[in-house]
Amino acid sequence: MSKMSVFKFVASVVFFSFFLMKNEVCFGEDEYIGSSIQKLESGVSVVFIDTTSSGILVMLCIAAGSSNDFGKRGVADLLTKVFSKKLRDCANANVTSPIYGSEINSYAGCDQSIYYFYGKSEQLENVMEIFGDVYNNFHCDSTDIDSCLKIIQHHAMDELRKDVDVLEDEVKKAMSWHSQRMFTFAGDFDDIKLISLNDLKEFHGNHYKNAKTTIIVAGKNIKKDQVVGCINKYFKKDDGGIPKTPKLQEPEHHGSTVKIVKNSDQINAPIIKFYWVIPSYKNNKNKARALEIFIHHLDGVLQKSLVEEKKIATSISFCYSFWNYDSGDFCVAVIPKHADQLGMLETAVLAEIKYVATNGMTKEDAAKAVKKLSSTAPQIKEDAFYMIDWLSKKIAAGYEFDFLQRYQRFLGEYNLGEINDYAKEIFKNDPAVIAIMQPGKTGPDQNKKNKIINMIVG
Repeated sequence: MSKMSVFKFVASVVFFSFFLMKNEVCFGEDEYIGSSIQKLESGVSVVFIDTTSSGILVMLCIAAGSSNDFGKRGVADLLTKVFSKKLRDCANANVTSPIYGSEINSYAGCDQSIYYFYGKSEQLENVMEIFGDVYNNFHCDSTDIDSCLKIIQHHAMDELRKDVDVLEDEVKKAMSWHSQRMFTFAGDFDDIKLISLNDLKEFHGNHYKNAKTTIIVAGKNIKKDQVVGCINKYFKKDDGGIPKTPKLQEPEHHGSTVKIVKNSDQINAPIIKFYWVIPSYKNNKNKARALEIFIHHLDGVLQKSLVEEKKIATSISFCYSFWNYDSGDFCVAVIPKHADQLGMLETAVLAEIKYVATNGMTKEDAAKAVKKLSSTAPQIKEDAFYMIDWLSKKIAAGYEFDFLQRYQRFLGEYNLGEINDYAKEIFKNDPAVIAIMQPGKTGPDQNKKNKIINMIVG
């Protein structure tokens, strides 16, 4: 698992733990037992996750996120804030309700929107009722939007305090130009303020469709007939129509490398990051598998070559995702041993990656990489948190449940020739983005006045 994946997992565990404890429900030490799926006549899918927990976790998952934002950025993100507020309003409308005071929260990603409820099994029908009510009859007013905008503005200001976040926003923008996706950025609050009630209603009407909706219910001894009955009762059958997602126009510099350089007085040593757009498991399972295996091989090779032998880097780390809906991303972050050798290091890293990709992997290399990858594959984990978090985000992004169930077995069905061919195909090209952050004064208002240098090269 990449360092970023570990960070996201730990964050999600902390997130889950806080709210579960508040509801006197604990998934913390519980085990994942198994899971199954059922497609209902209405078009809604329901996934049952069996755990040893006595509590219940209900998740409403919509296969739509910021990558569906066109025209105005941030619509999906703002909608999840408003939608979860309306869910909480419904839950707290009656002090005698069994779910009064319950925590209902949301997650907005590039390809998914997820709403969480944590509580007791006897609260199931009440939860399904409010989920169905807001889902089918969504409405909001300017007061709802204003209160949610304040939350987003607070988060945006908090994120922009660090130069590394500002740089990451620039990288995401550059990556979206290459991969034809759009993102919501912490720095785009001015854009989000322009979103209207009609924008939210239009996004909801277009994307909150039964065919794009999965409800996940996790707990011990789940009464499946009761769950299905509640969903059929509270989720109406819709017209089934799903609009086609438009494609962004390809930018003029598509295929070239965007180079971003930023000075920061918040760091002591420079760092250089290389980003590639890669296939996802959604659009090309075989390529994604081949490259995920290759990356686990490349990690060891770069560590040995650049850190141990040539001694031109002190640290190398990888961050990647093959699970974005339309395309993934891969990043190599390198800290040089000597601050004045960034140029040499850049050349050396790219040359080494191309050399490894060109020469390919042996059978022994592949076997080691697959073993290393399989040791972190989620299907072998018994931890309920891990599986719920892993499955929910991918199901909500539109991945087929059957594929997620056989993912670990799929890794072992690799073809060595494919790995070498795909690695050569991807890494013969220069990165989509090279981002450099180096120590240096940024001035009294670093987030507004510091100028990020953007260059199109290659």
